[in-house]
Amino acid sequence: MSIFYIRKTIGKNGKIFDCYKFRSMKKGANEGLEEALKKGLDKYGKPINDERITNLGKFLRKYWIDEIPQLVYNVPKGDMKIVGIRPREEREWEEYPIEVKEKALQQKPGLFAIQYGFKDLKDFNENIKVSKQYLSEYETSPFSTDLKYFFKVISKIVFHRVRSN
Repeated sequence: MSIFYIRKTIGKNGKIFDCYKFRSMKKGANEGLEEALKKGLDKYGKPINDERITNLGKFLRKYWIDEIPQLVYNVPKGDMKIVGIRPREEREWEEYPIEVKEKALQQKPGLFAIQYGFKDLKDFNENIKVSKQYLSEYETSPFSTDLKYFFKVISKIVFHRVRSN
């Protein structure tokens, strides 16, 4: 079993790319996905109390270590940018309104999800609202919007320890 988890995600303009992470789930985790989804989604759009995550995986995720391959490979390669809507598989996009999906896929996905800049997200619907707000701002001013959200995300990570499970 590889230390890397590679998943096919949808990037800018619908281009499929390999998104790299350090493995944080048990072997055969994909087969347990449907069962994990039955528990519902958290405010970041991930399965609640996901038992497929290993103890080491919880540590890797807590400190963003699992994301390092994206930073050193996917971002420099041009598949991703530093901040934005996270890369998702087609199945994950099915949970989002079509207008959010279409606008999000007009740009590169981000390493740091814009949602991490909002500690007080209560549920997945608020995640959608934040995504719409970001995409609307991005349309009129891409660079300043990404810069604004980058500092928002970094602030929440450093001062409030915001991170998904």
